[in-house]
Amino acid sequence: MRFSRYFQLGSSQAGLDFVDVDPEKDLPVFIDPFAIEIRSDPWSNECANSIRGFFDCVLTELRSGAEAEAMRLLGQLHEPRETYLGISKGQPQGRGVGSQQAKSLIDAIKKSKAFETGQLQDLSELALYVDGVNRDKVSDLTTNIIRRQLERYTGDQCRLHGIPLSDYNGPPLWDSAKLEWISSTVKLPFIEQNPILLVPKAIVRRSLSLNADDFYRKQILDFLQVEHVNAHSSLSRLVRGKPASVQIKKGHVKKPTKKDLSKIHPKSRTLIADMVRDHPGLL
Repeated sequence: MRFSRYFQLGSSQAGLDFVDVDPEKDLPVFIDPFAIEIRSDPWSNECANSIRGFFDCVLTELRSGAEAEAMRLLGQLHEPRETYLGISKGQPQGRGVGSQQAKSLIDAIKKSKAFETGQLQDLSELALYVDGVNRDKVSDLTTNIIRRQLERYTGDQCRLHGIPLSDYNGPPLWDSAKLEWISSTVKLPFIEQNPILLVPKAIVRRSLSLNADDFYRKQILDFLQVEHVNAHSSLSRLVRGKPASVQIKKGHVKKPTKKDLSKIHPKSRTLIADMVRDHPGLL
């Protein structure tokens, strides 16, 4: 049963500021750190500062060779099952990072070209530059880091709508002042035995703003089409097969197809990093 129906908030979901979740199944939307970054309200600014502070700590430890400390930081990220967002089969389980996956994530980051060159700076760039990191993983990471802000937001929304709150001993919270994880008892709404963490609609997306697939198709291949045409490359086919010189004079050079370009420039995180490094305007 949807959160709004359980607490009798009315039939219209349009008036709710938060995502109306159902604890029986995950909703296929994701918390997008870039969507948080571009907002200017105080709550979003606080979330963005927490995200930046945490990821800066992880990158600093990795670049100084303190992998064990980076592991400790990432190992505290637990399954964010209270939001009921993302993709899972059957009953929501959450997939978090946790100790078992922290090492794999660290290895993937260290192997990425963007980490090597220093281009990787923001959590929102993980799905763009690092192999094996998808929207679910980025959303889960972000949820854990801004859990303190989400719990405060949840409390505010519940008081606004007259929804009861109960004590909840959940995962540790990131303290952006101490740059450390701390344990704390908070208050959340419950549907039966299920704690609920509400998420503002404004920070969720069906697909991350920065992701390798879309960036490759829309930014890189579009850019390469123009570059090949400007260079009058052999891939620039002319309308109806007429000679290149005729078509160029008439201004009718045809762009190479994205299919052709993808054979020459196959998608990879290394290609994306190289293209952004050489052409920063793409990002």
